[in-house]
Amino acid sequence: MSRPTQKIICHNCGKEFDRECRYVKAAEKKGRKHFCSRSCATTDRNKSNNYKYNNLLPQCKKGYRQARYTPFTWYIARARSRGKNNGLTSEMLENLWNKQNGLCAISKISLILHDECKDNRYLASLDRIDSSLPYQEDNIQFIALPLNLAKQAFDNKEFISFLKEVSANL
Repeated sequence: MSRPTQKIICHNCGKEFDRECRYVKAAEKKGRKHFCSRSCATTDRNKSNNYKYNNLLPQCKKGYRQARYTPFTWYIARARSRGKNNGLTSEMLENLWNKQNGLCAISKISLILHDECKDNRYLASLDRIDSSLPYQEDNIQFIALPLNLAKQAFDNKEFISFLKEVSANL
């Protein structure tokens, strides 16, 4: 048994088509437009999204200067994704990297930045000295990724004393 249909005009292309009455009623109740195909619906959605996109995002506007990418941008994004970024900048991280001479703050081994690293043992990892505080200039250091994974929530003094205990028993 077929369901009752109704003639509808596509909002995008203007073509007349049949649609079951229950779908027409549901769409009108929700304030939705009628489309003859997915293609027409997508075309219409893309038209309206592009309008919103251009009005909402400043980088789409003429004269917007895109932020400079540095090897430290990745570290800032990671800190931001954890919700602990407290105003880190590329310049701040670059200064810290230069101050540490590219060495791990704990083990003094030479580190490699994220963009250039092929071996995770030497990957530089941004660490909070006191894990209860956010990433801020006086609370960050670059250390080797394996050490940062082992350190977790310990503060520097606790972790270094633990490492000394371990190395004494090797």
